[in-house]
Amino acid sequence: IYYVKNISEVKVKGVESELKLKIGKSTHLTGGYTFIHKDPELESRYVSLYALNYPKHLLNFKIAQSLPYGIKGVLGGVYKKRIEKGGYFTLDLKLSKKVGRYSLFISGTNLLNKKYEDILGAEMPGIWIMGGIKLLFSSQQ
Repeated sequence: IYYVKNISEVKVKGVESELKLKIGKSTHLTGGYTFIHKDPELESRYVSLYALNYPKHLLNFKIAQSLPYGIKGVLGGVYKKRIEKGGYFTLDLKLSKKVGRYSLFISGTNLLNKKYEDILGAEMPGIWIMGGIKLLFSSQQ
């Protein structure tokens, strides 16, 4: 049985970086890396399903591209490596098109169908396809 308890003192060190590039008029690349190191003494004092189960290494990228017919495509990937578990890579894709005050979209998450857990014991779904319509309220269309 698990119960919630606040951890009052945690020593964590890390580095985070991000790079954004614009290539031509219609392509944007974004990449990032995060490294986190915590006090190893914490693991001996606590059993944690969430707070101490963070990725030590996280690498991500996103490529946004304007496609024909006013369609925007975004391809993204994330690699996470936790200390206790092996690493995994997920790949996502989203296609969208603005039509007046609406944005139509279809997206796929975890397209490589990887098995992984963001929270210990809670397996994330495999390939997940969604679609929808967003109503844009902003005057900036």
